[in-house]
Amino acid sequence: WNARYIKFVAPTTGLYQIYTCGDTGNAVDSRLAVLTNCGDPSSSIACDDDSCQNPVGLPFTSKLVDVPLTAGQTYFIACGGFSNSITGPFNVTIEAPPAPPCPADLDGNGVVDGADLGRLLGNWGGSGGGDIDGSGVVDGADLGLLLGAWGACP
Repeated sequence: WNARYIKFVAPTTGLYQIYTCGDTGNAVDSRLAVLTNCGDPSSSIACDDDSCQNPVGLPFTSKLVDVPLTAGQTYFIACGGFSNSITGPFNVTIEAPPAPPCPADLDGNGVVDGADLGRLLGNWGGSGGGDIDGSGVVDGADLGLLLGAWGACP
């Protein structure tokens, strides 16, 4: 009920934690969902109601654990109340995974090599895999970063 949407572009690929566990009081019984299309429940990739462990049992806050998101992709986080009488406010926390130590190592094998170059070129002009600088598009800047990091990762 009364869902509000947060447009979120994932800065890095990995498993995210999204929650309202920090909310206090008894009027913020929240539900969370992550969607790929704003307002479209059929595009939900994760949802939760009442997973946070609070010592007093209230509020009934939500926590999404290990939600797989892709760098450069846009997601919509829906937060709403359990019923139409609950309108918030809601405090949503998004925890991103740590940045990889070698972002040009696109296949994660510890070496920036031809396989990574192939992945980058295969997604040229697109978003996501190969967008090393996080600009939203795989382009010459990403190619420069990949070539500059060629070899074993630190």
